[in-house]
Amino acid sequence: MMPILFFKLLENIIVMTTNFGFDFVNAKKKYEEAKTPVEKLAALQEMLSNTPTHKGAENLKSDITRKISLLKKEIEKDKEKEKARKSAAPSINVKKEGAGQIVIVGMPNSGKSTLLKKLTGVDVEIAPFPFTTT
Repeated sequence: MMPILFFKLLENIIVMTTNFGFDFVNAKKKYEEAKTPVEKLAALQEMLSNTPTHKGAENLKSDITRKISLLKKEIEKDKEKEKARKSAAPSINVKKEGAGQIVIVGMPNSGKSTLLKKLTGVDVEIAPFPFTTT
């Protein structure tokens, strides 16, 4: 295994002379290419497991451990936000089609369907009582 010296890691922190193996370098590449926090966390954990154990790598280990801690907090925060969003009021998803989307909002029997029919020429059911169209 060929040592790699003066290796840059995590936001331009220069690590003192440390012998990295190829497993560490591959894990660092995975970290740099990761797009999601979960992928980054997995890559950092792999980097930590492949970090040299001598005294020269202590700062490197502490930096990686700090990054892992921050990512775990971020992932937990994202999970809490997702849980809160799911438990909030139900939402309606509309598939995106065409060049854009327009929403017509108003009280019942205020002429939304009539406006839609006049603007687009679509055959919309219109009746003199509320909640005719769904």
